[in-house]
Amino acid sequence: MMRLAKGDSSEFVNKEGFTKRKFHWQDGYGAFSNSRTQIDGVVKYILN
Repeated sequence: MMRLAKGDSSEFVNKEGFTKRKFHWQDGYGAFSNSRTQIDGVVKYILN
């Protein structure tokens, strides 16, 4: 699933010309799950 999301999103970014250089994701990926009570902390972490 993540492979498809990365492939489709990089194809979209390159096709639409959102970056001057060719966009590509780094190798590999990770996935994490969090409970609803952790949402505020996760958002703060991402914004930092």
